[in-house]
Amino acid sequence: MNFPHTDFVIDSAYPDFVVGTTMASYEAKLRSPADIGLAIQQARLARGLTQVELADQLGISQRSVSELESGKPTIWARRMFDLMRATGVELSAIWDSEARP
Repeated sequence: MNFPHTDFVIDSAYPDFVVGTTMASYEAKLRSPADIGLAIQQARLARGLTQVELADQLGISQRSVSELESGKPTIWARRMFDLMRATGVELSAIWDSEARP
C-alpha cells in the first residue's frame, strides 16, 4: 500500500482497512486480524525495517513476524472482533515513520 500525502486513503485490496494520514503519521481502524497485521506491516515499512530486523529487535523469529503481519486469524481474535462489533467498540492503530522513546 502506498500512502500518498492526502487526508484519507482506502486501499481497494482491503476495503475494511481505512487509513487517515497526515504527512508521516497514520491512523487505521482495525476491524479484523488482517487489519492488525496490515497496520503492523505498514508501520514496520514506514520505519524502514525488514521483517528480520524487527524480529531481531523483539527476539522472535522472522516467521513469527510474517504470521502476525499476515493477520492469521485465531478463534480468540475472531471472537474478540465479534464482541467488539456487538458492543460498538472500535479499535484503532496510530503510527508514524519515527520510533518513539
